[in-house]
Amino acid sequence: EAPGPPLSPSALVAEDAERLGALPSGPAADAARARGVLLHRLLKTLPEISSERRSAAARRMADSVDALPSETREACVTAALAIVDDPAFAAVFSPASRGEVPIVGRLRDGRPVSGRIDRLAVTADEVLVVDYKTDRRPPAAGAPTPAGYAAQLGAYAELLSEIWPDRPVRAAILWTEAPRLDRLD
Repeated sequence: EAPGPPLSPSALVAEDAERLGALPSGPAADAARARGVLLHRLLKTLPEISSERRSAAARRMADSVDALPSETREACVTAALAIVDDPAFAAVFSPASRGEVPIVGRLRDGRPVSGRIDRLAVTADEVLVVDYKTDRRPPAAGAPTPAGYAAQLGAYAELLSEIWPDRPVRAAILWTEAPRLDRLD
């Protein structure tokens, strides 16, 4: 019997199914999704652009998002530029990193997974897999990682450890609103 369609890594934890299945709808939810999409796009693209051209490029990208008011677009640009330029996130946006990396595979328990890694940095010393979270209210520093997010990164790390068995795979969440990089065990 076929195993069925691949699971989205963020849907691997049953207790998060309600949150994931009942996404809010309406103008506020649409704006939140558009804001998240813009931040992801900026964080994917800006590291590939020379630092002197980043600001203008970010504003051009943001100006193409009509679904958001100009002050929200500008706040996204400011946040993304600050994150990409922050030395605290140098490993995330190093030349050894790539954005929006597709990943497909089977977990050890046989479940198929298909996803997209927000940022992947592979060096001789480690593999760093990062997921961006654009939540307006990230958990407090040191608080437990929401189960669905941990499951998503755990699935990615498991698949990546099969590709690079010779180095540790580290997983982290970049909370764009904080901004803060939380490394997971």
